[in-house]
Amino acid sequence: MDVTSVWVHDTRVSGSLYEDGGSRVIRVNEATTLSDMVTRVINESIKVQTRFLLKILAHGTGGQGILLCQEGLDLNTVHALSHWRQVQNFSMIWLIACKAADQALGSTLCSRIAQISGKHLWASPALQKGSPGLDLLGLTLKYIDPGRWEGPIYHYQGGTGALVGRTLNPKI
Repeated sequence: MDVTSVWVHDTRVSGSLYEDGGSRVIRVNEATTLSDMVTRVINESIKVQTRFLLKILAHGTGGQGILLCQEGLDLNTVHALSHWRQVQNFSMIWLIACKAADQALGSTLCSRIAQISGKHLWASPALQKGSPGLDLLGLTLKYIDPGRWEGPIYHYQGGTGALVGRTLNPKI
């Protein structure tokens, strides 16, 4: 069964994600509300009509939250993700943000995202790196290539939020 990648890209992470037939990109920024982003993911799930993996690319704030949309994603705003429970064709979220699962507060936030959204969540306590572009014959293409996860990634169970696994450096 084909799995599409649906990216939520907070454009404060500079560059662009390459879109092809196997991936779609929802761009958000400091003017986009979390509610609007959640609705756009739900609408994309209707368009895709196949299973998909949601990948969120944003800046982390060192275990304190995620610089995502207008409000940011933290313990005070995570409830906005509850509407994703109704979406049946995705069950996994990769949160690609620096130190998203760092320290007790970051791990608690990741657990709450999995619990409230009802989706399995993967996130890392490590600083994440990626290629911000590619230089070909003097022409710079600003496509982001996240490459591999840096450090361990933690798997939080969808629905319960329990930490159920740890993996080192898989490809994003």
